[in-house]
Amino acid sequence: MVDGIAAAYHFRVKYNIKKLPLRYKDLIGIADMLGLTVKSYQDAKDEIRERSLNQYRILPAFTALGIDGTLTIFINDQLPEKERNMALTVQIGHQACGSSIMDIVGRSQFEETTIKQNRNAELFALALLAPFCVFKKLKVKSSSEIAAKAYINDEAARSAWEMVQQCNDKSPGAKAAELCAFMLRHEKKSRLVFKFASALLVGMLFFSGGLLIDRAYQTKVNAASSVSQIVYVTPAGRKFHTEQCIYSQGDNVTSLTVKEAKEQGYEPCRFCSPVA
Repeated sequence: MVDGIAAAYHFRVKYNIKKLPLRYKDLIGIADMLGLTVKSYQDAKDEIRERSLNQYRILPAFTALGIDGTLTIFINDQLPEKERNMALTVQIGHQACGSSIMDIVGRSQFEETTIKQNRNAELFALALLAPFCVFKKLKVKSSSEIAAKAYINDEAARSAWEMVQQCNDKSPGAKAAELCAFMLRHEKKSRLVFKFASALLVGMLFFSGGLLIDRAYQTKVNAASSVSQIVYVTPAGRKFHTEQCIYSQGDNVTSLTVKEAKEQGYEPCRFCSPVA
């Protein structure tokens, strides 16, 4: 069984996941990337009943193995988004940490093993959503600041804050340091882009002198902006993505305009929803 915190750091580095916070749509994309199907309790109620899994609906989420060998995450869609985020990330954590399967993923014939696996997956989820070393480097000062930056509930944020305070240069190791380095570079880049965009917007507003642009002209401007927007494609995929999309974070991505991407047969990614 892999250590949950180390696995979370390795996971972010391996899949080049720089985004913070990770929202529910992002996590659905990550699950899909791992070959995991996500279904809500409501939509899958008949399937859950037919597979004799109703007793597990008391859990926020669980993962079951199908007869065809595929794994499906069933999740309580009535939970608030922050709780859903954590519940889904725990199930992803079971996969990343190599938890055993007995009826559902994370269960074992030995109660002690089951408890350890679930705790390990919970640590993975916390470290993935609120990477402690990153918040240490960012010098966060409270659990409420973590809750806002990581989009997690107060209880999870308090646990993350305790872990942040325990971090030092030697813990939790090289993977954490590597993660901090590339995430902080991304953070710095994002700030520069934001500052440039803000300055450009102020300049445009100043130049316009407060004049109203008629609706027909604005439509033409928007259309031109859409086709000239820069998007990214991968060698193996047939979708185009925004710069922030988890699928456009590798080293082999190619930048195109929306118009060029469409002309080459690419379609918009359904997760990042680039302008199309």
